[in-house]
Amino acid sequence: MKCIIITTINASTQTIDNHISNPNYDVIIVGDKKTPDCYYNMNCIYLDIKKQHELFPEISKLIPYNHYARKNIGYLYAIQNNYNIIYETDDDNIPLEHFDDNLNFDNDNIQLIEQPDCEWINIFKYFTNNAWIWPRGYPLSLIQKENKPNFIIKPTNIKPSIINGLVKNDPDVDAIFRLTNNSNNNITWEDNKKIVISNKNICVFNTQNTFWVDKDIFCLLLIPSSVSFRYCDILKGIIANVFLRTKNKNIAYISPNVIQLRNEHNLITDFRSEYSMYITNENILNYIYDDIDNTKNDKELMLQIYKNLLNNNVITDLDMLICNEWLKYF
Repeated sequence: MKCIIITTINASTQTIDNHISNPNYDVIIVGDKKTPDCYYNMNCIYLDIKKQHELFPEISKLIPYNHYARKNIGYLYAIQNNYNIIYETDDDNIPLEHFDDNLNFDNDNIQLIEQPDCEWINIFKYFTNNAWIWPRGYPLSLIQKENKPNFIIKPTNIKPSIINGLVKNDPDVDAIFRLTNNSNNNITWEDNKKIVISNKNICVFNTQNTFWVDKDIFCLLLIPSSVSFRYCDILKGIIANVFLRTKNKNIAYISPNVIQLRNEHNLITDFRSEYSMYITNENILNYIYDDIDNTKNDKELMLQIYKNLLNNNVITDLDMLICNEWLKYF
């Protein structure tokens, strides 16, 4: 069973219409206070605020309204209804034909990529022939130091637990890139490529175009609620990277499989929302790894990571409360 999870405050878009017409997926729309009523009459699973409270009363009351983290309710619904593939996206990412063809990592041509010179890896470089670009969440202090990365690429038989797709037209870059570069719409992504990321590296990813294909790590779907809109999904991805390292599991990236017709954004507002991300990510790994104990079980490890983030003022007590409620479902 496969599902698509979207949270939106907009009327139905081409993205949502296309996914609803795909018979291979159930579409779960997570509503918020601003979401219009049109989804009651569409062929989807619509979780309005009332339904969210009925299904998951404690955690639904804790998650702020008008916040991207309401998407967490959709994840819990999918987990409780035994979906084994969860695809998460946004309402402005139109799927290309056969958008999930690259999910097959069972053949003999899979490769593993490692960046030995740096703990972080700028995976955009691999798909763009070293173009001047970086993903949202990549530490700013590394951009000038990078020049041409020294990637090591070798065959592997690893099957990834998370598969992140790239995006045509308007890739997921930060506000600094958009404010200072004219090249983002001219980036040429290489097609028909997919690669597993070494868990020696940290590779940022987001919730824009991501397949979760390993039920054993669905607890990592949790989006923090006490950080900004432009940081919450990035922080979730970094937590997932660290967690997967301890479990010897991996993420992968594939060539663009959607095209984004980006909703209207004010770039200065985006910059303000991303500011804590720029500052915090310079030290985020030190915060997370502070006395971390890899022998803990999944729930204990998740709680320890959240406690470390709380102790370093990355998140607030609200996220500790939500994390404790969240883990009751696993």
